[in-house]
Amino acid sequence: TARAIMILHLLEHLNKLRIVLASASPRRVYALQSLGLQNIEVIPSRFEENLDKKLYTPSEYVLATAMGKTKEVWQRLSQQEGAPDIVIGADTIVVLDSTILEKPKDHEHAKAMLTSLSGRSHQVLTAVCLVHDKGSISSFVTSTKVRFAQIPPACVDAYVVSGAPMDKAGGYSIQVSAGSSFIEGVE
Repeated sequence: TARAIMILHLLEHLNKLRIVLASASPRRVYALQSLGLQNIEVIPSRFEENLDKKLYTPSEYVLATAMGKTKEVWQRLSQQEGAPDIVIGADTIVVLDSTILEKPKDHEHAKAMLTSLSGRSHQVLTAVCLVHDKGSISSFVTSTKVRFAQIPPACVDAYVVSGAPMDKAGGYSIQVSAGSSFIEGVE
């Protein structure tokens, strides 16, 4: 991919560093490995994801959450065993009509989210934060417009019962075949 090409000349150096992913997400591990990073240490963040959404725009909110996760792991490791070379944290949200959708709380919440997304377009925002060079912070936010097809209620029910939506913002993931089947278009 284009992203992998952009860091290709840095891989030898990067793979000698202690790089920590502040997430237990297998999708995030896979994304880093697909860039050619080999020795990713996975240390999930303990950051409470409970920021007051009313105080932020969606972009600010997702960035503040990603920064909170990343800084928490950086500070914890710095105090316990010495700072790693790089800590990478991220957060993803779905935004529908200015409403931020995160991971569903339960099956009913997942059902409501997916039903609200059915036949509509929404934004998927992902923020990535890196703490490096003894505490310097770099970050960015990406936005993707996603259009869902109409999802029959029976499909929503079956998908929710499978448990697949429970650890994904908006209740779906483009990387998982069942969730990605709801997607009609991406811009």
